[in-house]
Amino acid sequence: MQELLLYCLLPVAAASGWLGARKHYIAKATSGEMDSLRRACRGGMDILLRDSPDKAVELISGALSSSADSFSAHMALAALARKEGLVEKAIALHQNLLAKNGLAEVERGQIRFELGMDFLRAGLFDRAEDIFTSLLALPAQREIALAQLLDIYQQEKDWPKAMECLRGMGGCGRRGESLAQFYCEVALAAWTTTGNAMEAQAHVAAALEQAADCVRASLIATELALASADYALAYRCLKRVAEQNPVYISEIFPYFLAHGERLSERRELLDYLDWIGAKYNSAEAAMTLAALISRSEGLDKAVDYLSATVAARPTLRGLHALLGLLCEMPVPFPHLFVVRQSLQRFMLSSPSYHCRQCGFSAEILYWRCPACRYWETMRLRHDAPCVFE
Repeated sequence: MQELLLYCLLPVAAASGWLGARKHYIAKATSGEMDSLRRACRGGMDILLRDSPDKAVELISGALSSSADSFSAHMALAALARKEGLVEKAIALHQNLLAKNGLAEVERGQIRFELGMDFLRAGLFDRAEDIFTSLLALPAQREIALAQLLDIYQQEKDWPKAMECLRGMGGCGRRGESLAQFYCEVALAAWTTTGNAMEAQAHVAAALEQAADCVRASLIATELALASADYALAYRCLKRVAEQNPVYISEIFPYFLAHGERLSERRELLDYLDWIGAKYNSAEAAMTLAALISRSEGLDKAVDYLSATVAARPTLRGLHALLGLLCEMPVPFPHLFVVRQSLQRFMLSSPSYHCRQCGFSAEILYWRCPACRYWETMRLRHDAPCVFE
């Protein structure tokens, strides 16, 4: 009986030994794999510290290729490669991940999105667009895919597609303002490329419907009204700008200088400029009014008005304009030219416009900042020179 019992226990002992040995060798293999991965990562970090990101990515990706569970590590490495400008390597890493079996649908969606970002970084907009469009069917990726498609369409100036994309985005901040800018772009295209003023007017109306405070739409409406010699409408559009956003009132004064009393009866026009200059402490309004006074009443009257205005509301721009008028006097004080030129050089040492979002500077007004690509963030510097002829 005892011999029979020992005979039955032999298979159990053999199985236990086999399982123990298997566990030992698996642990040893896993430990060896982890040691190899750690060595590769340490080597990669050393190379990164020596400013060789391409070699670091190559070394670490080689170690990861032998690891069975390396999804997160591969994704992080591909992101590092793209950040360092190694876009081809990032594309290869993401494509290799997509070729693997056993990935969850959510993981595949993440990889495809990152691959689209790789193509976008490489400037391959058509391939990026195809990927982001295919991701619209995945609820987890839809919003971020729409955001990237919107960016692509804005860069390509495909405004109808940009509108469609923006309308599909839920909870998008400033959607009305962005749609208004898109309509302004379409209006300008209709007017400048085909000369279709009626279509342009319809798009301007749509822009104002989306954002009643869209200054750009009012300025385009002004141009359209002037083109058809409807000066009364142009005057109303210009006055609307101050009500929409006083920050941009400096953009309306060149129209007053160019068209003057055709816009409105002279006394009403001068009173309006005087009122807006006092209300918003606008040096440009005072300078415009002084220029109009100089045309109709003479240089002496213009100097008197601007001198009083600068004394009451001193600004560098107002002082610069006053010096300009004084230099036009029949017998100007010789040193005034030197003073005015020195002041102008000082004021021109910085660009006229800056972006309140990212700080980008420029000499002209961009409705969309070229750096951060936000709409209506460019502002005129208060000390920027403004010389009216």
